[in-house]
Amino acid sequence: MPMRLYHCNDDQVVLVENSLFAYDNFVVNNAQNVELMIQEGGSHDACLLPFYIDAINWFDSLR
Repeated sequence: MPMRLYHCNDDQVVLVENSLFAYDNFVVNNAQNVELMIQEGGSHDACLLPFYIDAINWFDSLR
């Protein structure tokens, strides 16, 4: 199954390093079809709605 990880690089609640670490581990372990979507300059709250909308559209595209 395809997977996307979403993160804003200015998030002070959940550090972007968590998503980078997770993504790298998926790739090292031969995960197929994994993407890391990083928004430059966004905070935890600022990226919530745009990423939520993008995720819904992405899920819809997988049907």
